[in-house]
Amino acid sequence: GTMTLTSGTFSAGTATGINVAGDWANNGGTFTPGSGTVTFNSTTAAQAINGSATSQTFNNITVSKTGQTLSVGGSTTTLILNGNLTISAGTFSAGTATAINVAGNWSNSATYTKASETVTFNGTSQSIAGSASTTFNNLTTSGTGTTTTGIATTVSGSLTVGTGTTFTMGNFAFTVTGTSSITGTINTATGNTGTRTFTGAVTINSGGVWDLSGQNPATSFGSGITMSGTTFNNGSGAAAFSANQSLAGANNMTFGGSVTPASSTTLTNSNTGTVTISSIVLTGNFTQGTNSSLSLSSASPFSGAGTFDASTNTNTVTYTGASASVRSTTYSSLTIKDRKSTRLNSSHVSESRMP
Repeated sequence: GTMTLTSGTFSAGTATGINVAGDWANNGGTFTPGSGTVTFNSTTAAQAINGSATSQTFNNITVSKTGQTLSVGGSTTTLILNGNLTISAGTFSAGTATAINVAGNWSNSATYTKASETVTFNGTSQSIAGSASTTFNNLTTSGTGTTTTGIATTVSGSLTVGTGTTFTMGNFAFTVTGTSSITGTINTATGNTGTRTFTGAVTINSGGVWDLSGQNPATSFGSGITMSGTTFNNGSGAAAFSANQSLAGANNMTFGGSVTPASSTTLTNSNTGTVTISSIVLTGNFTQGTNSSLSLSSASPFSGAGTFDASTNTNTVTYTGASASVRSTTYSSLTIKDRKSTRLNSSHVSESRMP
């Protein structure tokens, strides 16, 4: 039946499991969850965590409701889990929740239905796993812990990696539709299966670290990258840019693999630090912005039929690869590191340095 708290305190005490077949309604009481698990297990009716309480706290929650749904409802907008959320059967719907704070692991082997919530991982060593992919609305990390994906994961809203935290993308696809704000660390582990797709603008804030060099997955960007952080190393995986966008900011960026602007689009390097790229595939176009510096590290840094504009704005292009083939175009400023063996095609150079 239904668990109803109207006043006073209900303590889980030594109970390791509490099974609930009806609603959990908190209308003014206090639940002290202890270290146990509350399991919602009706397979014949929907259930809700509801009542007049705006915030409700559990240790672990398990959803085991084949063919049925557990929803957050009533006046409850904040759901706090001191431990794990496990969805083993049926559906868990965020419902009225705008904040779901999880200190343990998130395991989804059935269905999670997002709403307008922000799921915050605020524990020490956490995972997003299970046998079914999860689509979050907003996802945030806070505190000092590490959160690792163990399944393909989608964020339809915004990703926020907070100061002092690490968000590790495992050997699975990862997609963010909204903006990504990185003040902690984002990195990779285990493997490079699946593309890491960032459709919204990516910002690496002061102190932030973007380092995908551990596993070197393919990446895709849709709204540009602003680098104001400590490190940006995209690894040696291919980086695709799907729309007109910019590399912005004032701190160095490294792309150890190919960079490909999509057909009929332009990728503009507006970063005033040094952007190092192994090779540029000109399916679309690449433009050097004002006061930008581009370092090309491979021997054959260009391919494709798009345009490379290195002259409209004041900028510097440096070829650092051994026996590098210099693209035939007009340069504002050109530096060639391997002057003895570089293949210099016909180019117009406003300023040239060959040390």
